[in-house]
Amino acid sequence: MIYLINFHLIINKTTDIVYIFHIEISNGAPCSETAQCTDTNAYCTENVCNCKAGYFEDATKENSCTVEEGVVGFCPDVRHTCYVENSECINTVCYCLHTHYRVNGEQCVSKKPNGAECTESYQCTDTQAECVDHLCTCKDGLFEDTNTNNATTCKEKYELGSTCSRDILDQCADDNAECRVDAFDTYKCLCKPTHYKIGNKCVPRIVENGECKHGGNEKQCLDTMVCKKVDGVYKCQYENESALGRSCTASTISDGSIDQCTVNDAECREDVDGIIKCLCKTTYYQSSNADCIPRKGLNEICIKNGSNLQCVEGTYCKMVDNEYQCKEEIENALGSSCTASTTNDGFNDQCTVHEAECREDIDGIIKCLCKTTHYQSSNDDCIPRKGLNEICIKNGSNLQCVEGTYCKMVDNVYKCQEEIENALGSSCTASTTNDGFNDQCTVPDAECREDIDGITKCLCKTTYYQSSNGDCIPRKGINELCIKNGSNLQCVDATYCKMVDNVYKCLGEMETYTGNKFTSTTEFSDPNTNCIENMCQCKHGFFKDTDTSICQPKIGLETSCPPKSTDQCADDNAECDKDDSGVFKCGCKTTHYNSNNQCLPRKAENEECDKGGHELQCFDNASCDLVNNVYKCNGANEMLPSLFCMILTILVLLH
Repeated sequence: MIYLINFHLIINKTTDIVYIFHIEISNGAPCSETAQCTDTNAYCTENVCNCKAGYFEDATKENSCTVEEGVVGFCPDVRHTCYVENSECINTVCYCLHTHYRVNGEQCVSKKPNGAECTESYQCTDTQAECVDHLCTCKDGLFEDTNTNNATTCKEKYELGSTCSRDILDQCADDNAECRVDAFDTYKCLCKPTHYKIGNKCVPRIVENGECKHGGNEKQCLDTMVCKKVDGVYKCQYENESALGRSCTASTISDGSIDQCTVNDAECREDVDGIIKCLCKTTYYQSSNADCIPRKGLNEICIKNGSNLQCVEGTYCKMVDNEYQCKEEIENALGSSCTASTTNDGFNDQCTVHEAECREDIDGIIKCLCKTTHYQSSNDDCIPRKGLNEICIKNGSNLQCVEGTYCKMVDNVYKCQEEIENALGSSCTASTTNDGFNDQCTVPDAECREDIDGITKCLCKTTYYQSSNGDCIPRKGINELCIKNGSNLQCVDATYCKMVDNVYKCLGEMETYTGNKFTSTTEFSDPNTNCIENMCQCKHGFFKDTDTSICQPKIGLETSCPPKSTDQCADDNAECDKDDSGVFKCGCKTTHYNSNNQCLPRKAENEECDKGGHELQCFDNASCDLVNNVYKCNGANEMLPSLFCMILTILVLLH
């Protein structure tokens, strides 16, 4: 153990006598009195220098005593009183409450909910959230779950087959899974229709003529195709030329048009896109299994998010008593047109929804609308508007709060709050005096001026921008940190917010096509770009060539590619790397293999494989061998190379 000891010396040059008048000792070193301890926030206890309560020994700062996170003072007196609001006394130290964090060393402010702006992860309320791109965000592998108070908590994502909650985004662990209804009308994390399940993973379904596994998952082939043996190799093929969705030739004979389509209750007719296809009869609908199923009648159970045609004409699939049923379309429901009556109560008679009335909408059309004391819910009911301080729904109807109030986060809960007079966005009267514009607007650094729509409002000064909290914040300069998806005005003129080295910064305009800041698709010359969030970005299926800054079509497998660019390969499971000849080409990642120009996941040990298939279809040194009359990836030979090396080494040593 090495301790730092500083000696304060006085040397008498006449006598050459050295006087030691003070010794400073680092933390952890022996001492006899507190005055000897180097750090003013340390004291001598049991003959050792230790940090005081509320401080910790910071090894990164030469063992100095650094104040602990959340400490806003001390409470050594008998009353143990903390004078900072939202703090508490613990062992003579004042800490911010666990629901708050320290600001400027002397203030405790409420921690931030998910989605709120932040600078450090400790500012986030949820312990499973972190500050990413200046927003409190659930950590990887977690999703935001909304509780009864409309606040969100971070929960672990659900595995395939697990029950999930409808209408919540990104809750399934597999990127290619989604929460939808299974065959038993239960919401579960299931592979998307474009993927199928292998083990506990969703992999892409195989396209026509792609190699498939005999006896494998019945959904491994896209659409209505099946895995068939063709020229000694199993491939995804349509069962016949007249499966659902395949083109056919309509016959002029009255019943001949049906003959070509082999699926029961299908017929050859014109689709809505004008193409002649094998389609289910009009009294049937196509199921997810590509069968033709009779359309459901009134009050029969239907599937949420299922086919729009599953209910018979004149009915639609709607939630009734916690289950989805085919119900009649309601005449004079909310939003439907009606005829305003001149009688006192005639307005209400036509509209069947409780607390609705027939009146003129803001678009000038007479409709069935909720009364002004009510608002339209997501279930198309009329709900009484919430009063002051009542709980409201984030991102819900703008009319859910009574007039003069709006839905705002208060103490981690959304409540109806009073509108602030002369707040940002409120109307004001422009003054002719020099300072008169600013006098009416209560928000600091706001002024009363004309907006782009020609209306005079309280707006942030041109050197500031409006934050999500309704404050005016100074606009960021070049290379300063900015917020992803934040205000378009957060960066000063001629700069924009862009990712650089995994951090979003305000950067100057680029001279090349992609990346420039525009307001419409017509302002840039590359035809393969779109204007997204005021940025020119390559269209789907294209990538940005770093040498030319022009969007080029993504590159197919085994085709040369520019190594400096990113995301240049068309297959999501491919990457641009050197091949055996030293040429950069798009090839499947090491976890995948090339099967008919598609990268498929390599098979694990004991998984079934294709005899005579790709040499890399099995992981590592495993091979596709016949095991108990089934071809499987067999790793029995994986020890042979190492055994051969061992024998060779012994032979070399003997000689």
